Amino acid sequence: MLFNSFEYIIFIIAVFVLFVATNRKQTLLIRNFILLAASWYFYSCLHWWFVMLLLYTTTVNYLCGRWIDADQNKGRNGKAGTAVSIILSLTILIVFKYAYVFDSSILLPVGLSFFTFQALTYTIDIYRKKIPVEYNPINVALFISFFPTLLSGPIERARNLLPQLRQKSTISWESITSGAGLFVWGLFKKVVIADRLAQYVNLAYLTPEGQSGSTLAVAAVFYSFQIYCDFSGYADMAIASGRILGFSIMQNFNFPYCVNTIKEFWRRWHISLTSWFTEYVYISMGGNRVIKPRWILNISTVFLLSGIWHGATWSFVLWGALHAAYYFLEYYLGPKKGSPAKFRV
Repeated sequence: MLFNSFEYIIFIIAVFVLFVATNRKQTLLIRNFILLAASWYFYSCLHWWFVMLLLYTTTVNYLCGRWIDADQNKGRNGKAGTAVSIILSLTILIVFKYAYVFDSSILLPVGLSFFTFQALTYTIDIYRKKIPVEYNPINVALFISFFPTLLSGPIERARNLLPQLRQKSTISWESITSGAGLFVWGLFKKVVIADRLAQYVNLAYLTPEGQSGSTLAVAAVFYSFQIYCDFSGYADMAIASGRILGFSIMQNFNFPYCVNTIKEFWRRWHISLTSWFTEYVYISMGGNRVIKPRWILNISTVFLLSGIWHGATWSFVLWGALHAAYYFLEYYLGPKKGSPAKFRV
């Protein structure tokens, strides 16, 4: 089931009716259980065993969260539980996403990269004492499995979404109409713009040797807008689905092509992912509070990991390396020399 399907419209209407009926302080547990069941059903429509991955990721991070909290209450730092949650969560991601390269018969679960990173914000933020542990496993499971963000993000933070799951949602006519309007806009970008551009792009790229240079040049331009409208359209529909239910989901795109620098582009493109790498990788490695060679290593690592996250092929590794090179060229040779302190992947 995808956002741009008639089945999803029926699904979101049914979920909305049940949600409104149980969106009271006294019935929050029932409401969240209904949302969790709906999210698992939503994911199982793609393939029934995909839900097992959600159960695995939820179990690992819920138990590790309790472990980290127990250690910190005893005066320990909680590093062991955090390390286990990271290793076990990323292991399942690596097994499925990168084993596919060696065996194309392996079915790659949709959204695995997204909900894995979302789950890790929970345990890492407990370790960093940015959020308290959540003792209710239904809330943790719902945070990781929340259907609007499940397939393609945005990659939410536990500190933003979990508090919303613990309280009654504020649903108003304005939130419903603005959510519906944003959903239609996202659907328009996906179906009318992206899918139409894809027809031209696919035709040109299918037989490039038979195309003229101008045709391939136009296809390259169209492809950039196809990717943007496809991805941002889906993000808009995800944000809109949450808004209709009274939840606030973070913005994922902010006119990324309307910028003058590579640095600014990365502040506006796939915001939830680039900010995730900034917070949980770049800053963890020392960020800009290090000597210049280490700072260069930090940025290069983030760009390379970003490329690997997008796909398990050498082309994506090259993609990450190129963006790192573009950033450094801009920093050292650009008309307005940047500052490491202003860097944000």
